[in-house]
Amino acid sequence: YRAVLARKGFLVRNTLGSGSYSKVTNLYFSKTLFKIFILVPVSLAAVKIVDRLKTPKDYQEKFMPRELELWPQLKHPNLVALLDCFQDARRVYMLLEYVPGGDALQYIQKNGAIGETMARRWIKQIVDAVRYLHDRQISHRDLKLENILLTEEGHIKICDFGFIKHQQDHTELSRTYCGSRSYAAPEILMGRPYDPKKTDVWAIGVILYIFVFGNMPFDETKV
Repeated sequence: YRAVLARKGFLVRNTLGSGSYSKVTNLYFSKTLFKIFILVPVSLAAVKIVDRLKTPKDYQEKFMPRELELWPQLKHPNLVALLDCFQDARRVYMLLEYVPGGDALQYIQKNGAIGETMARRWIKQIVDAVRYLHDRQISHRDLKLENILLTEEGHIKICDFGFIKHQQDHTELSRTYCGSRSYAAPEILMGRPYDPKKTDVWAIGVILYIFVFGNMPFDETKV
């Protein structure tokens, strides 16, 4: 994958995170100027690399096409922007806005509860972004601390749209188990059809609790 990125003008800097079948890396942008090779650190570029040989069939056929269709359309200051997308025979590359401040989980683990004032500010930004999605009949379906990134100025940006869903009408229900158990609404855990907008709101409530108290509201092992 490094050769593919190099042909596009990018050099891999370091890995920011990885999952079962994807990884996110930070990039340098390389360019030739007056025959001098210059490396410019890119503060606004990362790449999500999805290995199709490792992805489940339902992800390739259902979830990834939605992500690639809907994410580029989203333009909001509290959502990570998808800047470009390309692929080779094995991998899909999603060029993303780089958010350098880490994620909210790392912040809470390091600093503990953030208090009501900061929690109010962060939750407002999350709600603004989710309202933007819901106004367009789009649900995130995987809101959690790991998917809330922080800018250097301490602002919120939501990332990871792998479970994104567009409802054809506001009454359409979802049936797919999405997201993390600790943030899942009761109807998801019980395997019932659910309104994905309402379950997004439930997840925001869990996030708010963690912001204020510094721990999960539920014991996942007993849910």
